[in-house]
Amino acid sequence: MVHQLRNYTLHLLSAIIAFTLCPHVAKATDAEPGKQVQQSTTIVTDGEKSSIPHWTYLPKSYSDNAKQAVPLLLFLHGAGESGDDLNQVLQWGPPKRIVEGKHYPLVIVSPQCPDRKIGWNGKQLVMLIDELVGKYNIDRRRIYCTGLSMGGAGTFKIMETAPRLLATAVPICGRGNIENASKMTHQSVRIYVGSEDGVLPANQQITTAIKKAGGDVALTVYDGVGHVCWPAVYEDPKFYQWLLTQKRDH
Repeated sequence: MVHQLRNYTLHLLSAIIAFTLCPHVAKATDAEPGKQVQQSTTIVTDGEKSSIPHWTYLPKSYSDNAKQAVPLLLFLHGAGESGDDLNQVLQWGPPKRIVEGKHYPLVIVSPQCPDRKIGWNGKQLVMLIDELVGKYNIDRRRIYCTGLSMGGAGTFKIMETAPRLLATAVPICGRGNIENASKMTHQSVRIYVGSEDGVLPANQQITTAIKKAGGDVALTVYDGVGHVCWPAVYEDPKFYQWLLTQKRDH
């Protein structure tokens, strides 16, 4: 337990230092190639209008040319980054890597959940993706979603809400509903979790359920790691290389 706490503290300090030192918070409403900017998208779900704040990153090579459509990656943060301070979203995952100077050949959108007690809303996330696809030059066959902890649960919710929307889903140490496993068979699913994480049994169960339903699913367990296993995923260049190979057949 002491070892896990020490690792968590080191990762948190690293995130805070990177957040503090790097020039990343250019507040803008218009996305620009090669930059990550703050935006807000209005959606309507069940007759109710709501606004979702998010970071938007366009690749350096982004173009409106229909022949150069690019993949979309939706990143969902964990419970700790919920609220009304969008800068909190920059602590982990792809948005953090962009802050550190990394560039990717994807449109990367990182929304913020307003209330950790409620968590991510699957319908709202699907509507957000729909709005983004309408706004940017997105390859509809290459829409990806990944999230950590509560964001992992949100990733499962997108698959449950719109089974044929994603080309791949990468939930990290999040819980999914086993009863909806049959809805998660239309895209590749890659699940990551630490061996010392209490959510491990749930991840093993959902992996088995998706596999039995005929889905393309794999579970990676990081030995000796607790809940904070996501840096091993998001800081690995091979993860993004693999991601870019994923495409829906239709």
